Amino acid sequence: AHRQAAFVFLYRNLLSQPRSSAKVQTSAKQALQTCLRVVIFSGPMAALVWPLFTAACEAIEDNDRNVARTVFRHLETRQGMNNIVTAWEVCEEIWRRSDAGQGDVEWRDVAQDLGREVIFG
Repeated sequence: AHRQAAFVFLYRNLLSQPRSSAKVQTSAKQALQTCLRVVIFSGPMAALVWPLFTAACEAIEDNDRNVARTVFRHLETRQGMNNIVTAWEVCEEIWRRSDAGQGDVEWRDVAQDLGREVIFG
């Protein structure tokens, strides 16, 4: 999951690829599927917040967003940490803004607008 999320990060932040780019979407989808496998098989979830958040924020398709919802729910249930809830709230707001036609929304801007701080550890 971390490897694919790193690709998402690189494509978006260093190569300035749009969210709709096939490279971004393919890597995000793969990261989300890997996160889902970890929670389905009760694997180690402590380090999933960063790859899940990174990939989920870029998700465009309903299926990918549903995967993200499922993984966020499992993480919250199993770990019960506020950073998971905060990351999920920021992600949902990114989707809302993106769906409303606000373009490539940056998670840091959304977190600031919501008065939230996303912690990945």
